[in-house]
Amino acid sequence: MLEILQWVAWLATAACVGGLLYSAAKMALAHRRGDDTNVAQLGWVFAACLLIGSASTIVGALIA
Repeated sequence: MLEILQWVAWLATAACVGGLLYSAAKMALAHRRGDDTNVAQLGWVFAACLLIGSASTIVGALIA
């Protein structure tokens, strides 16, 4: 069971990194085209990463 949770934690971390890279790429392309950059999207991705990080810490403390 613990191994499955570790895999899920790694996948969630990879999803956070992928989301940050995707948002940054979208912002860079929008800036290059002269469009308005949507900084709020990057803020939502950071909030999701914070939520996932805190959830994994809480679950790790409950399991240990």
